[in-house]
Amino acid sequence: MTGKKKILFICHMSTFFTEQLGIIKLCLGNNIIPIIQFACYIDSSMVPCIEQCLKINIDIYDKKGNKITNLDDVEIIQHTTGQNEPKKVKQTLKRRFVDFKNNPVNNWSDIKQRFQFRKFVTRKILNEVKPNLVMLGCDIPGHDTAVCIQEAHRYGIKTSTVTIAMSNGDDVDFFVTKETHSMKYFLNRIAGLLFPNWVWNYKGKKVLRLPASYILYYKLHGIEPPKPWLFNSGYIDSIILDGKAYYDYYANAGLDKKKLFTLGNLNIDTLYHIVQNKDELRNQIYEKYHFDKNKKLIVTAIPPKYLMAGMDEFHDNHYELLEYWTKTLKNTNCNVIGCPHPSLDIESLKKYESDNFKIYDGHTVEMVGLADIFVVNISSSMKWAIACGIPVLNFDIQNMNYIQYQIGGIVRAINKQEFENQLKKLTTDDAYYNEIKQKQIEKSQDWGVLDGKAGERILNHLNFLMEKNL
Repeated sequence: MTGKKKILFICHMSTFFTEQLGIIKLCLGNNIIPIIQFACYIDSSMVPCIEQCLKINIDIYDKKGNKITNLDDVEIIQHTTGQNEPKKVKQTLKRRFVDFKNNPVNNWSDIKQRFQFRKFVTRKILNEVKPNLVMLGCDIPGHDTAVCIQEAHRYGIKTSTVTIAMSNGDDVDFFVTKETHSMKYFLNRIAGLLFPNWVWNYKGKKVLRLPASYILYYKLHGIEPPKPWLFNSGYIDSIILDGKAYYDYYANAGLDKKKLFTLGNLNIDTLYHIVQNKDELRNQIYEKYHFDKNKKLIVTAIPPKYLMAGMDEFHDNHYELLEYWTKTLKNTNCNVIGCPHPSLDIESLKKYESDNFKIYDGHTVEMVGLADIFVVNISSSMKWAIACGIPVLNFDIQNMNYIQYQIGGIVRAINKQEFENQLKKLTTDDAYYNEIKQKQIEKSQDWGVLDGKAGERILNHLNFLMEKNL
């Protein structure tokens, strides 16, 4: 093992770990030692990955910097599907004072403690592991990724990420619903006046990217991203992108082009091999689930609970959404495979299964390439369907209308009636389906080159980064 290069993978969200896992597997096959730190809570979807890593003796650390040697060391959080809503606490005078004191707009000490703890843990692991490179899932304001980047740079170590998301502020709807980001607070209004780059004017309503106390901490410690509303706009050294569409998006948004590397993605390589063997793999799935081979296959990415804000037709209730989502898809004359978001508990979704609707317990990317139609709610997994030339039905119930997904091969619906109408057209009108599919094929090369060589390109890039210390 002596002399091998090491990469420290820091995972801040389970959503991003699937992308990091591909790079981890790439390292194992190419004489590079991967080390993993979960700087987040671990949910049930991540347990199989941890088990796999432990079996092959990959060093894993928890969010406190302690080494995980077996699953008994892992504190696993459980997600619900939304049936049980939190009880409201009576707003007594004392309760209001406590809420005000703990509010992230005002609570400087809590944020300072959190970020200092992350700095301490990162230093501890860097000293112990001595990696040649640090890889993040993404660099997002509000998370403590900026601290990890800063600490890596103190040790002369470069940082990189494989990004799965496009975001330059067009997801502002998510922040408008967060009270602590609003201008109702005096400190937020002051922060907005002093630091206008942290403000977004949304339909005449101003909102902060982060509460005032966060902004102040970022400023004082030199980790403020130049473009707070843009993912990966901080001080990371390398951003690995899937294809030309990603490069154009981030370059036009103002990211440093020298940091952008269009290399592809390990999931795109997975798609390549799936597409090459589509007929055989699809037949295996049909046999496994006893599907009617004469019917189309719909693959759907089941939405997470945390994106419910703005879903008025479902009263912002995840349980109501799941009931409608699964029932509507079952009523099509198609076979349907549901791929849960990584934050959802697969077993709790099994109750929705029927003869033509099955819950898949693997990675969504393994199913997308086999689909005739891909149904989502503003999911970044749309990029895989685009790369494969597969029509997408985007149920944009929050009315996000992301500009990057305004292409001909993506059909958008913003309410139940539109969703049902478009679903019916795609599943019964062959001329309409073929028209949408052709439009998707025309854009597919921009979203990921299906040549099976992304891994090779990424490996060369990682080696380059590890040889060029700061």
